[in-house]
Amino acid sequence: MALAQPAADRFSFSPAVRRILQETDIFVAFAGGVGNFGTNFAWFKEKDTILWLDVGSGFPHGNTPGLSKVLPDLRFISYAPPTAIVITHGHEDHIGALVHLLNFIPEKTPLYASPFTLALLRNKFEDFGYSLDFFELFPLRENTTFSVGGFTLQNFFMPHSIPQTFSVGIYSHKSKKKIYFTSDFKLSGYERRFRQKDIERYGPVDFLFIDSTGAMQAGLTDPEEIVLRNLEEIVAQWPGRIFVTTFSSQIERIHFLYKIAQKYHRKFGLLGYSLKVNLKAAYEANEFPVPFDAISQPSPTEDRAIWVVAGCQAEKGSSLQRLAEKDLEKLKLRRGDLFLYSASMIPGNEEKIYMVLNKIATEGVTVLGVSTSDPKIHTSGHGRQEDMGQLISWLRPKYIIPVHGDPLRFNSFRRFLDEENRQKVHLAFQGHIYALKDKFEEVAHNDYSPTFLDGLSIHQDISLYEDRERLSEHGLCLLIFNSSRKLIKVCYEAVSSTEFLQEVHPYLEFQIRTILAQYNPNNERSRKELLQRLNEIHEKRLGKTPHVVFVELS
Repeated sequence: MALAQPAADRFSFSPAVRRILQETDIFVAFAGGVGNFGTNFAWFKEKDTILWLDVGSGFPHGNTPGLSKVLPDLRFISYAPPTAIVITHGHEDHIGALVHLLNFIPEKTPLYASPFTLALLRNKFEDFGYSLDFFELFPLRENTTFSVGGFTLQNFFMPHSIPQTFSVGIYSHKSKKKIYFTSDFKLSGYERRFRQKDIERYGPVDFLFIDSTGAMQAGLTDPEEIVLRNLEEIVAQWPGRIFVTTFSSQIERIHFLYKIAQKYHRKFGLLGYSLKVNLKAAYEANEFPVPFDAISQPSPTEDRAIWVVAGCQAEKGSSLQRLAEKDLEKLKLRRGDLFLYSASMIPGNEEKIYMVLNKIATEGVTVLGVSTSDPKIHTSGHGRQEDMGQLISWLRPKYIIPVHGDPLRFNSFRRFLDEENRQKVHLAFQGHIYALKDKFEEVAHNDYSPTFLDGLSIHQDISLYEDRERLSEHGLCLLIFNSSRKLIKVCYEAVSSTEFLQEVHPYLEFQIRTILAQYNPNNERSRKELLQRLNEIHEKRLGKTPHVVFVELS
């Protein structure tokens, strides 16, 4: 089912910001992905050229109950149509918003991405009832140079945790400025198109925007080979069933598990829709050897099966969560099974992941991958300090701007650099606009306004989630009026025990009627004062402040 598309005229910059953007500088801004994780969207403008670089979504968290996804700040999306869109890789935090923003994009806008990323996008668009042929598609199969308006771009394939990831070089013919945008990367990993010499030749650059996710960890990111070796040793020694959860986009690791299952004469099973989507795209892009449908699932009771399970972040309704909750019809965990957590916990997801893993362990299942004493069965797709330092030495930038991280990582990034490079570091903030002149200069300060996808609704009203949080913690108070605006009933839902509410209800209703006589709920200022008084009486008598809703009967 296609989602409702937002109206293109609902979100806009102020007139002052629009005047600034009419100048002839190169402007860069981030409509997400800087200062927090997820929702990666970089926006480059020079004269009539507007480049979108990644169009990602963010994850719901505990402070946004019921939220589907976070989308980029729509002021940048709606400012003017993009000249072209470049997608660096297929992770949701880099592609997940695109299908929801088609109202802002003209048909046949050029879209540049790798074949694997395009295959993922095509599947995603079909799931929502759209066609990726809405765009003019340009698959990037090697390190390639191409033009977008007044920019010349070059992509540089880089190792990461998903196939066919690339960084982007941007050159302005007008200003003669050279920019390098890493997207996500590490230096120790498999990517057959990775060419260090191509990157070195591209330097020196004026501005380097660099992934800072691993900035709090010293050294180089561990190579995938260590993980694969440990996985094989575990598979060779364990006598019973093995369940492995990893990111569904971690094709190299899933391919290896498929091969060692064959080597040790084990059946190989896949559990989860996202695995199907990623392996289908991987086969189409020559990154996986067999079609998904050619992999025959083992019997749920097969004693020596290896099962790869989607949902390593314990998302609600994911295969991992359902397996732990005994919510799968036939496949059940049992004593003697082995469960391998071959993933990292995205910040903010730790609590729900540990809850799921504890439920698995309660069944007598051995769980590996969460203790520091366990064999290493996961490595990050993001470079650590030494990866970043090497890339900086290759590109020799004048200015360095850390991205794809939070303030803690930005601070760590600055600290590990030597004195010369530390002086080059500038921080960028979501929603702000910067000019790339002879320095990195902020020219407009906008408060960041994330966009929320909630069911079929797209909005920017954070108060909705504040109300839901309050409802979940304090319950609901309904004040029901007749058509003459006379209070006829006070109802409480999910506030406290029935016995306690019966005891205090007469007093509360009397107090509420007394307070209502002093205020006009139809006047905004008076309504705020009224709600404050209601909160005070509720706090005094209930120890809680339920969400108050005024209901008028016709």
